[in-house]
Amino acid sequence: MSLNTNLKGRVRNINLPKSNILFPLFETVVNSIHAIDEKIDMDNHFKISDGDIKIKIIRSSQLITTKEKSEIIGFEIIDNGIGFNKINYNSFQTLDTEYKLNLGGKGVGRLLWLKAFSKVSINSYYQENKVIYNRMFNFTIAQDIHNEKNEKVSVSGDLRTSVTLLNLLDGYKDYLPKSINAIANALFEHCLWYFLREGGVYYSPFFRPRFCFS
Repeated sequence: MSLNTNLKGRVRNINLPKSNILFPLFETVVNSIHAIDEKIDMDNHFKISDGDIKIKIIRSSQLITTKEKSEIIGFEIIDNGIGFNKINYNSFQTLDTEYKLNLGGKGVGRLLWLKAFSKVSINSYYQENKVIYNRMFNFTIAQDIHNEKNEKVSVSGDLRTSVTLLNLLDGYKDYLPKSINAIANALFEHCLWYFLREGGVYYSPFFRPRFCFS
């Protein structure tokens, strides 16, 4: 006999202090780093210097004044890691999964997404048995995982995954840093270990900045 899980209840019971509003972004970027690590382990031709993470700032379409930028309402995180293959997607579907326990993962990062954002969209190109697939789905409290699509891609191409955190909830908006520099510095501090670890980017002779904001 298995236990049923109530997503809305799990999100309600997750604690995300207002001061930690960037943690959903941090969790997504760390997932991207893990995805790149997985790709390095599985592809002898893919090196750490090939790994790439881009972060796009999503702003409201409403301008306060002509001199001020509109408020930040979301983020899109794009990486060229292993993607949402069958193993990773099954792990995503399992709350409190132990799949990344050895990496320090607690299996609750995606719950933080829904604690602060009303909707998450995933678009992933991944390879399985030498075939490239495109997996897409949305993730919300009300509908859980929905609008799923997973199909073969007729042409070869680079693997990449986009995770878009949309519509920052009102209770957190006042606590989000206003500048890209402040967000980038906080992200770098949070992920510093991944830069300094043996085999990390600071050990690479081809080191270049790993996070690109736009």
